[in-house]
Amino acid sequence: PDELDEADHRALKQAAQSGGLYCRIPTSGAPTCTKLGVSVPWASVWQDGDIPPLGTDPRSFIAYFEFAGGSALSNLVKWKAEVWGCNNDPNINKSAVIVVRNGGLSLENGAMINGALLLDGEFKYAGTVTFNGTIIAKSFTVSGNSTFSIDPCWVQNMPGPFLEITPQHWAEIDR
Repeated sequence: PDELDEADHRALKQAAQSGGLYCRIPTSGAPTCTKLGVSVPWASVWQDGDIPPLGTDPRSFIAYFEFAGGSALSNLVKWKAEVWGCNNDPNINKSAVIVVRNGGLSLENGAMINGALLLDGEFKYAGTVTFNGTIIAKSFTVSGNSTFSIDPCWVQNMPGPFLEITPQHWAEIDR
C-alpha cells in the first residue's frame, strides 16, 4: 500500500504504547515519549540504549513517532539504533516496524535495521547504513555507500502485527 489507513495506525500506535517506543511531537512544547509504557526523554538521535529491549517476541517491536503538525516532508526523526539479525528462530530474530506519522526518517551513519519503515514523509540517509526490509515513504533522498535488501528470511519472518506476505516465486532479473 502507498499509505496506512486509520485502523493500521491505531493498531501500530497501541502496540508501540504498550510494548514498544511511542512519541508524540507537538507543534510547540516538548515531545512526550514512552518506552514500554514508561516516560522517557526525546532523543535527537535514537540510539541502541533508547529503544526497548527485544523481548520474547522480537517481531512485535514497534516504534511510532507522531508529529501533531507541520509538514510531513520537513518533520524528521533521526535513527541510529541497531535492530539487526534476521533469523528463522524467533528467539534470535530481531526486527522492528518504525512508523513516522506526518514525518520522515533519517537513518544515521552506522544504523542497521531489519524490518519495515512506514513513513508519511521523506526517507533519507547519508553514510553507511544496512537495511533489510521494506520502506514506504513519500520521497527518498539517498547518498552514501549502503546496503539495502529484502531477503527470504525477512519474507518468512515479517515484522509487525498487521503485515502479511505470500511469496509467489523468486527470480533473478539481472545478472
